[in-house]
Amino acid sequence: MMICEKVDSPESKPADTIVDWKGGESVLCLRSSSGNELCRGVGYVAADRVHVGGPSAAVHAWVEGIEQHDTIDDHDLDRKFLVTKRVEGQTLEQAWPWLSSPQRIRVADDVGRVCAIPAANTSSRFETVTGRSVHEPRPIDDAPKPHPTWKPRLFGPLSQERCLLTLGFTFYHADLGPTNVLVSDDGDRATGIIEWESGAYYPRFYVASKPASGAFGLECETEDPERWGQLLAEALQRHGYKVAAEYLP
Repeated sequence: MMICEKVDSPESKPADTIVDWKGGESVLCLRSSSGNELCRGVGYVAADRVHVGGPSAAVHAWVEGIEQHDTIDDHDLDRKFLVTKRVEGQTLEQAWPWLSSPQRIRVADDVGRVCAIPAANTSSRFETVTGRSVHEPRPIDDAPKPHPTWKPRLFGPLSQERCLLTLGFTFYHADLGPTNVLVSDDGDRATGIIEWESGAYYPRFYVASKPASGAFGLECETEDPERWGQLLAEALQRHGYKVAAEYLP
């Protein structure tokens, strides 16, 4: 288990710190921890825990002009940590109420443009980058009630339209909700995309179909909570991704 923790100064960092770096007025430390430490009890303090990454965590970020501080290899769990500079800006969820319509469209275009970059990486299978199964229930039909929750289910069957749109599998973030998109302080552009743990090789039709289905709703005060998903789907379609009719609201 890995913990990213905030401390006041380099002198107060834990003895088992693997690497530390400056984060605003504080110091951020990455260290190993046993699962027992995370159990709530006497001495449990969560206020300064920045991120807890278990064996399945693979949180990465696309950041414009990213500045890399360090790279750490965790050979036991076959994973890598990329320590980067803190991203400036705010989430789209926070900025949405005061963004103008042109700004919202511009941010959607930025995200669509970025999605097209990793999408150049393709696979012949529906899988993660390490060849594991993908935790994403939306593309899979609901299982019949007698089907045990632990038993694997096949992807599909695909409709004829889906088969025509599924020309291989393309790398996709799959969780582009407004809390995972960062925008500049003036709201004119997207500055980062975070939380890539759902990133995997998805059917090509799914890239624009998921936001079009209403999956990325806004929780802030707004007249149209589904507007972000609609704008993103339109931007992705401009980049060549089609929406399967069955995913339209």
